[in-house]
Amino acid sequence: MGGWGMATGCFRALATTAGAVGLLLSGLPTLAMAETTEVRFAQLYSLTYLPAYIVYEEKLIEKHATRLGIPAPKVTTNKLSSGPAGNDALISGNVDIAMGGITVLLTLWDKTQGTMNVRGIATMCDSPIFLMTVDPRIKSLKDFGEGDRIAVSAVKVTMQALFLNLAAAREWGWDARFKLDPLTVSMSHPMSIQALRTGKMEVKNYAAIVPYNYEVIAASNARQLMTSYEVLGGAHTLNAFWATESWVKANPKTYQAVLAAFEEAAELITKDREVAARTYAKWEASSLPIADVARIIGTPSEITFSVTPNRTLMIAETMHKVGLLKTKPATWTDYFHAGLHGKNGS
Repeated sequence: MGGWGMATGCFRALATTAGAVGLLLSGLPTLAMAETTEVRFAQLYSLTYLPAYIVYEEKLIEKHATRLGIPAPKVTTNKLSSGPAGNDALISGNVDIAMGGITVLLTLWDKTQGTMNVRGIATMCDSPIFLMTVDPRIKSLKDFGEGDRIAVSAVKVTMQALFLNLAAAREWGWDARFKLDPLTVSMSHPMSIQALRTGKMEVKNYAAIVPYNYEVIAASNARQLMTSYEVLGGAHTLNAFWATESWVKANPKTYQAVLAAFEEAAELITKDREVAARTYAKWEASSLPIADVARIIGTPSEITFSVTPNRTLMIAETMHKVGLLKTKPATWTDYFHAGLHGKNGS
């Protein structure tokens, strides 16, 4: 009996001690979970991704991670041929952040609401899409016929495809907005350039972005028919980068570091166009002289760099009207993560 009494006393003492320790620990700040040690990007090609090249070259994510008190992550990038391919990589968990056209972000935001909740981290640039042709018969949209082909980076969901929808609506009326869709084919930018350069392929028309419009002009008799700025009534965001809600919540400081890095990259591009042009030439093969790239960077009608969305809500509303989005966003902040909400975006 005495042995059981002693044991009971010991258990009571242990319980009291455990309770005291628990009370003591409850007053301590919760230790943060370790953040990711690697940030994996999926991106495409072109001068519109210059901010990413500046971020990589100047190690800006590592810089801002250190400033925020976390270990600098390893930064890797995987170049893909289209924005939808980046979305596939993001959904499968092969990358953390995908880059692409604003319409590709909006499509994935629409599809993942209530599940992965993909939203934009920031935009990268405003830049038009240029409808180019090497076909001497094509003088305007009215000249396109059944046998013609127009290269876009991906059919249906890209900004190039939406641009052609709106151009068709402007030319033939809203009910004819999809008139050019049967003529579009998915081709990477390098393949599109090659097609127009040779003039021997079925594809003789190309919805281009900078600097590829200039590369095509320099290497062939290509002409510009129109731009998306003309069709949409002014400058607009062209591309952005995005991540899942779970990644942002699990890596709050890394997310802040990424956003700060791209903000600084935009500032550095504006500050020294020639250095930015040289960085572009280092990271991406281009037939254009560095001086020409620097000139394009300094021409607002060609490209401007900013993390702040510009007229993206108008694009989203148009996509909803066209039938590409099920959900019509109420504001641009619906499809961007909270770190950007203080910006004067649209």
